[in-house]
Amino acid sequence: MNNQLQHFELSRLNRTPDESMHTPHTHSYYELFYLISGECELQLGQSIYTITPRTAIFIPSNVPHKTTYKDPNGNERLNIEFSANYVSDLEEEFGQMWLDRYVFGGPLHFSPVATPAISAAITRLEVDCASTKKDTSSPTYGSTVPSNSTLTKPIFTFGDVTNSPYDGVSGKVNRFGSISSAPDDHDIFANCMRKFHLQELIITLLRRCTQTDYITTDQMQIADISVREAKKYIEQNYAEPLTLDDLASRYQLNSTYFSNKFKNINGIGFKEYLNNIRIIHAERLLLETTKSITQIALECGYESSNYFGDVFRKINKVSPSQFRKLKGFVKK
Repeated sequence: MNNQLQHFELSRLNRTPDESMHTPHTHSYYELFYLISGECELQLGQSIYTITPRTAIFIPSNVPHKTTYKDPNGNERLNIEFSANYVSDLEEEFGQMWLDRYVFGGPLHFSPVATPAISAAITRLEVDCASTKKDTSSPTYGSTVPSNSTLTKPIFTFGDVTNSPYDGVSGKVNRFGSISSAPDDHDIFANCMRKFHLQELIITLLRRCTQTDYITTDQMQIADISVREAKKYIEQNYAEPLTLDDLASRYQLNSTYFSNKFKNINGIGFKEYLNNIRIIHAERLLLETTKSITQIALECGYESSNYFGDVFRKINKVSPSQFRKLKGFVKK
């Protein structure tokens, strides 16, 4: 990863609806988009997100995206572009699968109480960028702000200046200050500090967002096995009062994550799967025994015969008693 071309660019922009991007674009580096004020719509791949203040979203490399700004009074955003080198420590610690799920998996939302910590982390990164020696040999150093831009703070660029996107409207590259990503004689620690502060900001965002149920990469792999085991457990214990929380606890997984994982693997949710298993057994008892509806409901895990009837009717389009009379010949 150290041999990869390094790219880092930090900017604060204030855009109006007229400066919305007309077509999606891609780039070979990652991007962190944090909305400070206003409202915008972000199309990312096949998904469309409404971004409001105190929302951050990480944009993966090579994924088409475009931004449409909504607030006529201005939409202020912090934008950080960075190559994979700048998050290599996070990838080594957590793995790419973990980053794809929790960092690049969609918008991160924050409550107002998280703002001071996030602002402090942003400020440390901005101050470090601003205090680092500028590369005056760069043709972009000291450029004036284009007349159509409403930049609210200077932009700092590091590394590969040929791999930067247009502003999406005028075709002009937004560069108003530059610094080399390679260590110089004045500050050999500059690149290391930028990497440190960026990863500090990312960790702060993950810690402070409303999503807090993180699991490790190993747990993700274990979850696949656990879901398969859970299916067997349901099939063998369908008559018991099973709950999603009980099964998640049995396999030492977070309930929400277990629920999502179960549905992704099986195509249906836990509750629907459990009901299907129970109703299959209920159908057999209805056709092969003379047991009452109430007794069959209890033997199949339903404490209420009324609820059992509702579930049965939803799946089979007829009541349990009608199913028995029709000897199972029903149109589902």
